[in-house]
Amino acid sequence: MAFTEEQKLTDHLQHFIACQTISNEDLDKVDWREFTKLHALLEAYYPVIYKLFEVIPVGRAGLLFHYDSGHPEKTPLVLSAHQDVVEPGALELWKKEPFSGAYEDGIIWGRGTTDCKHLFLAEMEAVEAAFSDGFRPSYDLYIALGYSEEIYTISGEDGGRLLKEALAARGVHQIVLFDEGGSVTTDDKGHRIAHVGLGDKSQIVYELYKDGTGGHSSVPGLHTDMGALARCIVALEDHPRPYKLTDLSRGQLKGMAKLETGDKQRIFSDPDRYWDEVCEWPVRMPASMRCSIRRYV
Repeated sequence: MAFTEEQKLTDHLQHFIACQTISNEDLDKVDWREFTKLHALLEAYYPVIYKLFEVIPVGRAGLLFHYDSGHPEKTPLVLSAHQDVVEPGALELWKKEPFSGAYEDGIIWGRGTTDCKHLFLAEMEAVEAAFSDGFRPSYDLYIALGYSEEIYTISGEDGGRLLKEALAARGVHQIVLFDEGGSVTTDDKGHRIAHVGLGDKSQIVYELYKDGTGGHSSVPGLHTDMGALARCIVALEDHPRPYKLTDLSRGQLKGMAKLETGDKQRIFSDPDRYWDEVCEWPVRMPASMRCSIRRYV
């Protein structure tokens, strides 16, 4: 019996979810066989991509698919996602087995359904369908699938960085990128609004330490090194860097103002004038917008 398109997509995602591609900060503790299982599914489900694209292994489990258009002068398009998922956590909190891919009442259950195996499913399915119908872009097309997005590795090996280096080795430094993040929301008037991310936050990692003298519990001092570190952490939290409006954030707010009403329209249309009110909005904004108005360190 032939599957409908919806049934086919459901089946594919269920099988992706069943692959327990759990990342770990210690890469030696990752079960790489689960990634191999996932790659076998990709090859089975997307024969046109595997025929027309060069498939480049990157790192331990990364995949970079490349369609050569013959026009290297044009900016390439990169569709990106990550294959890894976080630990399922407390199993008793799950309504369904986390890697079952169970389907019930129109819902697929499992770790990775929305972070983000659904994304590379959409990318692979769209490219497979388009190329099956004869689509051939006049620009190079890449599909980049990482494997260590959810964690910071002890070794420093990062699947995303390795994919970037693989692109750079091919002379690709400027791209149009579609990746995880952002959202499509519906406003009060029923308009569908897609948030286009032109920038993103980076992370900063602090290592706090304090040298101290030894001692004994029979003659305790006034403070401990742990107490000093705790006060330091509290002080950092109580004195954050101030907000800063970047050109990208300013442009995004002004663009969104056209779709807003009332106070939001007034504030977003002139964020410099209403700066104090702008600073009150991040805690009430969706995550995609909070990423644009960010603290700088």
